[in-house]
Amino acid sequence: MTKSICSIPGCGGFVRGRGWCTKHYTRWQRTGDPLALRPIPAAERFWPKVNKEGPIPSHAPELGACWLWTGPIHRLGYGRFSWRRPGLVAQQGGSHQWAYEQIVGAVPPGLELDHLCRVRNCVNPAHLEPVTRKVNMSRATNALKETCPAGHPYTPENTYMQSGSRHCRACNNEAGKRYRERQKTP
Repeated sequence: MTKSICSIPGCGGFVRGRGWCTKHYTRWQRTGDPLALRPIPAAERFWPKVNKEGPIPSHAPELGACWLWTGPIHRLGYGRFSWRRPGLVAQQGGSHQWAYEQIVGAVPPGLELDHLCRVRNCVNPAHLEPVTRKVNMSRATNALKETCPAGHPYTPENTYMQSGSRHCRACNNEAGKRYRERQKTP
């Protein structure tokens, strides 16, 4: 079996992917150009992937328009972006984190960024607030719901916590009754 040769004229390396050798394929991954010798600075890669004409949050119109990340999205809906901090190794995280650090500054230790607009791929620093994890979770969309999926109210009497999540006592009682009924029948 013969190996294919890199399609870049004059290279002669063996193909790894996309018709290029490892050297040219890696350059393409880092910069978007198989012939580029230096990585493109983070700001030059980041800002073209931001749409500053996003929606205005209906629950907080005073925040203004969201800046939507149009690059790669994490499975949870947050933007993904890789960058290098001076003197440190490559960092990968939320695109909102990079934007906040560039415009506002570093996120204080022990805090994380909360999207006040509730739009996970928003990178507008005015929509981001450093808060503790507990505060961030208490502001989460599910934490703001007043009823369980079956429509029972989340009152102190009808709610219990398990593994960090709220559960409905009425739904749990109904499930217990159904279970006991199934156990009675042979």
